[in-house]
Amino acid sequence: VEIMDEKKEMAIELGSTALNRSTKETWDKQIKEIWKNRLLFLVCLGFIFIIFFLSLGMNSKYPPKGIEWSRRWNLEAEIGIASVSAAAHLFPLKLKSSTIIQDQGMHLKLLLVESSKKASSSNEKKKGSEEEEFDPLAPETAEKTLIIRDSVFEEKYAILLNKFPVFAGHSLLVARGSSTQMPPQNAVLTRQDLDALHRCALAARAIAFYNSHPEAGSSQPHRHFQFVPMASIDTKHKPPIYSALDSLEPEIWRWSSKAPYVPIVRRLPAFNEIEHGIVKLPDRATYKIDFQDSTTFAHALLRAYIAIATDIGLLKQKHTDDFFFDQTQFHINNHPSLQIDLPYNLLLTTDFILLVRRSKSKALVQVPFTAMNSEEEEHFFSSSVATSWTLPLNGLAFAGTIAVNDQSLYNFLSSSSSSSPLLALLKDVSTRSSHSYHGR
Repeated sequence: VEIMDEKKEMAIELGSTALNRSTKETWDKQIKEIWKNRLLFLVCLGFIFIIFFLSLGMNSKYPPKGIEWSRRWNLEAEIGIASVSAAAHLFPLKLKSSTIIQDQGMHLKLLLVESSKKASSSNEKKKGSEEEEFDPLAPETAEKTLIIRDSVFEEKYAILLNKFPVFAGHSLLVARGSSTQMPPQNAVLTRQDLDALHRCALAARAIAFYNSHPEAGSSQPHRHFQFVPMASIDTKHKPPIYSALDSLEPEIWRWSSKAPYVPIVRRLPAFNEIEHGIVKLPDRATYKIDFQDSTTFAHALLRAYIAIATDIGLLKQKHTDDFFFDQTQFHINNHPSLQIDLPYNLLLTTDFILLVRRSKSKALVQVPFTAMNSEEEEHFFSSSVATSWTLPLNGLAFAGTIAVNDQSLYNFLSSSSSSSPLLALLKDVSTRSSHSYHGR
């Protein structure tokens, strides 16, 4: 019995020892497997980060070569500094008087301006140099004092001061090169055009505009765009057209970089009889995280431009289908060789993009003969004698700002008896709308 008990105890001890040894080996094996998996995970995670950052560099269409690609770019300050330096070479129009006229829910600003004697002298010199085919907008031949930046946006554009500004800070975004080496002024706008113009409007807190044709107010064949800081137009930093935007219902933004952007073309009630279209834009940063690339937002701008141009008859539907939209890939291509023969104006801010079809460059105004009593400084109208005036209007007029240089014409347009004819001037130079307003 004692021998049997000893054997049992020995067996129990041997079994316990074997069990402990097996448990320890299993535990050690599990620990090694856990650390092996952790190490493998960290290695894979490192490879993922390396591939991610390499892809950012490889896919960056606009490498960060300059401050113009950053939202920190303060173009407004650069324009102010350049304007002070070039003051002796600028011929601004002198503002004598201004008034606000309300018509169909829109505030319109009428300006009475006077050109300086220096500007008249400069115009005479300009006429004398036309025979030499001088291109004043080419950065290579432009006056050096007017150049704000001689190369921006991948060296495709330059920024110049307008030599004859209506407002302070009036500037130009011009294509680099000679007018014979680039698309004509009426060529369809590209993604790069719209992206560069939008970035300028953002950095200068400006309203940008484009005159596609001499009948739309363009005076130079060199491909160019214009922008004016909003603070120069109105002390509230908003041009008059913003009063008409209040009539539109607010947008509920549902943009996504994973889905195609479909712009909604709408119309302003104040422009009901004018062939036009407007698309409201969200803030640039809310659409896509901007790693100084933001090509998706540039695509959205181009989609909005093409949608409006097609909607108001500037482009045929077949052009939209064949050249711009790929319905399966939702991709837009640039075709700068395609020209838009019909004249139009474009207005662009960080809040909206607006296109207006034009019928002619100048509005016809029938003004009754005005005589002035120099002693009492009063004006009176005689309906028996009338004077005809032609008033040139460019894209800035559709922002709600119209400038005249004649006192009689200013008095007539600002008179309450004339029933606020400023909108009538815009209608006179625009194509009649084929749409009916339904509050879109």
